[in-house]
Amino acid sequence: MYFQAHAVGFRKPIPYITLSDVWSIQPEEISEHGRQVLEVLQDQEPAATTTYHRLVWSAQAILEFQDLQPIILPKRGPFLHINFLFFQSLEILRQAVLTGVNGQTHTALGTLRSALEHCLFHYWWRARLLKEQTFESYYAWLRNEAQKTKDPSFSKVIADTFKEIDLPPEATDEKSLRSLYKQLCSYVHKPLLSQSLTTIRGGNIPGISLPEISYWVSLLDRTQRVLLDIAVGNAPQALFPVEIHRKFGFSTPVGALFDHSNFIPLNEALGDDLITTYRKHYETRNPPADTLRWAESHKALTDEEIFSSWTGKTDPDDSNLPVDLRMFQRCTQLKAETRAELFIFSNGNIDHDFDWGNNNEATITLRH
Repeated sequence: MYFQAHAVGFRKPIPYITLSDVWSIQPEEISEHGRQVLEVLQDQEPAATTTYHRLVWSAQAILEFQDLQPIILPKRGPFLHINFLFFQSLEILRQAVLTGVNGQTHTALGTLRSALEHCLFHYWWRARLLKEQTFESYYAWLRNEAQKTKDPSFSKVIADTFKEIDLPPEATDEKSLRSLYKQLCSYVHKPLLSQSLTTIRGGNIPGISLPEISYWVSLLDRTQRVLLDIAVGNAPQALFPVEIHRKFGFSTPVGALFDHSNFIPLNEALGDDLITTYRKHYETRNPPADTLRWAESHKALTDEEIFSSWTGKTDPDDSNLPVDLRMFQRCTQLKAETRAELFIFSNGNIDHDFDWGNNNEATITLRH
């Protein structure tokens, strides 16, 4: 198996960013129809008020949440695949974008439903497993083994999600999520006459249809907003970025904090007003209070201490660069490496076991 991961560093918002940039879409993946669709989408003013601006930055913000997926340890047993569903949701969301751009709109909308399901199930499972001694039930489901309990319906997963996270009033609510999910289900089962893409495009003549593109973009935009709100609700520390390298050097805590580079896409996606509203909602709540207090309790490191902590796969030839740029580039490199490792853990066929032991000493066993 072969894996890759990407990380983009932001010191400030890029004036114009595209779907192809965010999803690393290669030229050979795009049909002639797809190239025309991208031209239509990108032929807009890059103002923060446009749907396309929000669509692109929301996608980038969702990708930033790769850095808020911790490795949760059970008392004993396997654990490495704990984030499998999250990383699958990103893969599926990319496929939804790619098929939509290339004109397979019906397929794209059904795929979008799958991305939504994977993301919500990820956080649903994580909430359950945080209360368990082992992840046996999760692994039984993952391996299609006999289970002691039935899989929950997605309706129950939605209900449980909104019971367990504390979203601001301005965020996605349960009713709007259910409405969106019902609409996406039409393209897995059977759409109503008004939902038929033939009706929406006004016929069955092949080619570019602006009403069809607009409809697909609208559902993609709504779905990404749901994914983003659910991610924020499960990790509200994302709203309060920390200078991670200044507190921890390059030995960063996995899945714990956002830095300012992570935060820029989130701010662009939601906008200044909503960010302020969300921050007011969470500033006195826990989470994220304990996590932010823990980060703040670490003393600020000197530049020398930060560079001495470098553990990257390669040692960059960056001595000629300003100190702040050297730190920025190395932080971005480490993000990419960590994301790749998390993806390998989540998807790789790694037979392993974990045990805290009687003396609270952790042991990880890998079998070949």
